[in-house]
Amino acid sequence: MRSVLLFGMGGFAQRPRLVSGTTPVGEALPAGVEILGQDAELVTWQRQAGFSRDPYAHPEWAAYVWSGARAALLDMKYRQGKEVIGYAGACTRSPTASCTSARTASP
Repeated sequence: MRSVLLFGMGGFAQRPRLVSGTTPVGEALPAGVEILGQDAELVTWQRQAGFSRDPYAHPEWAAYVWSGARAALLDMKYRQGKEVIGYAGACTRSPTASCTSARTASP
């Protein structure tokens, strides 16, 4: 479930803008291009054109979800309504108890 939420939120992160184009065979290609295809007459290419300001880009949303999952790993309260019925997490263990592992994602 966390992975689905993170990938969904990660879609709002800003990514580099790609520019594609075609150039006749034999002519010089622009610097830094990746060739996507070629036929007898044209070379099709793409390159990164840097970042443009995307008003819908919100990388902080993915960071918020990720930090919440990390915080829950350390200390989390189980509630039934408004009543706290239990505690879980790495911070709830006594200092003398052994902690074998703490994971935020499955391998």
